[in-house]
Amino acid sequence: VSCDRCPDHYDYTFVSTSKDCYTKGEDIVVSYANTDPHGTDAIAIYPADEDTAPLLWDWLCAADGEGHYCKSYYGEKVLNGYDAYGEWPLDYGYYKVVLKKAGPDSTIKASDSFEVGYSCETPNPTMRPTVSYICHHRSIATSIVNL
Repeated sequence: VSCDRCPDHYDYTFVSTSKDCYTKGEDIVVSYANTDPHGTDAIAIYPADEDTAPLLWDWLCAADGEGHYCKSYYGEKVLNGYDAYGEWPLDYGYYKVVLKKAGPDSTIKASDSFEVGYSCETPNPTMRPTVSYICHHRSIATSIVNL
């Protein structure tokens, strides 16, 4: 882990899945960082080539019962039939994960596509690096994890 100042002009926002391929019914693990979070931010899954209503989604934070929302700068979210809203399990096909805010023009960042496949076993699985940048109080922590 290394620390450095966060430049004014750089956006460290990202969203990605932990793998390129999941089997049907397997939890979808999503990592994200958001340099300008809001209490109504969410993670949503869409078909890879469409921008329709999300198939599966969940808030990054929840209301505290008094209408106050937290702000989530970075983290990991598990999307499945227990902890998210929408279709579960996802059908076989290609999807993308979108970090979004409420309202029009809601996409903050979209991931590369991932697959829900019949079999995701490969003799030499592709290592997908996850780069987490956290900008908070003008500092940054950088870690690279090969999953």
